[in-house]
Amino acid sequence: MASSIVATPAKLAARMTDAEHEDIQTEFFGLFYGGKGVHKRTTAMGLAQKLRGDGEILFAASGNGFSGLDRFPTLKRHTQHLRMDDPRELFQLSKGMRARSKGFEKFTVVVLDDFDSWWQDTLHGYAREKAGVTDDDPLPEIDWTWYGPPQQAMLNTVKNFYKTVGLHVIITSHDQGRPLKSEKGGADRYEPLLGTKLSAGIGHLAHLVGRFESRIVKDPRTKEQKHVTEVQIQPSRYVDAKSRLSNTNEVKVSSVELVKLAAAWVNNGGIERSEGKPEKEVIAEQPDEGEDEDFEVDDDDLDG
Repeated sequence: MASSIVATPAKLAARMTDAEHEDIQTEFFGLFYGGKGVHKRTTAMGLAQKLRGDGEILFAASGNGFSGLDRFPTLKRHTQHLRMDDPRELFQLSKGMRARSKGFEKFTVVVLDDFDSWWQDTLHGYAREKAGVTDDDPLPEIDWTWYGPPQQAMLNTVKNFYKTVGLHVIITSHDQGRPLKSEKGGADRYEPLLGTKLSAGIGHLAHLVGRFESRIVKDPRTKEQKHVTEVQIQPSRYVDAKSRLSNTNEVKVSSVELVKLAAAWVNNGGIERSEGKPEKEVIAEQPDEGEDEDFEVDDDDLDG
């Protein structure tokens, strides 16, 4: 390596900071993932409303997911909607946000909805470029060596949002099940529908990674069927998850409870207290299936 690009001892000393009084990033970073119709988007926006303070929310989407919020008008308050079909625009957005360019000064929360769609488009675009085919041609078989550059490009985009001062970041994604080779009977391990390195990179940055799951149960009192949603926030053999929330040790919580727990943790200084501490190691086998709470949006609860 050329000596001209190596910092001198004097420059290294100048870059040192007083760890005791160093400013700590206090913005939340989370990844919510799961199948279709499991309230990832409404939960993300419910939390965004709790975290926005006096600022605005930017809901950036790769599709028409914003229309799914029509039934919950309180979740759309103080929110700007931006649809971007081209993932290259997402990178430009991240640059504008990090620089706090004109038009981006007021945002305190960004929700990146259906992030996996941008990832798939980036991967496919790179594969077509490597194979020398156009968008009108069939998608070529993707060589495993082609995954690296598009994953790094997407991670660079994510890091721009992550490094934006005063900006909370919430990402939503679909999930995928990968067969566990050591398991008989075809058991799967669930993780975000992203590249392995991209998913790991986002997970490393995140304070919270939760897998959403919804199912139909019968109300024991009314005998009526209803949907219930729960979020696994601690990792297990079967689910990729992570939580730095110090105000709960639960493996699974309801989506409503997740909003309350995460907002309380952030707004009460939980991020500052958690920095530098090792993550809790939770050994969770397949969690017991107990009673779940309905996902519902309480207008009064989400005000402000």
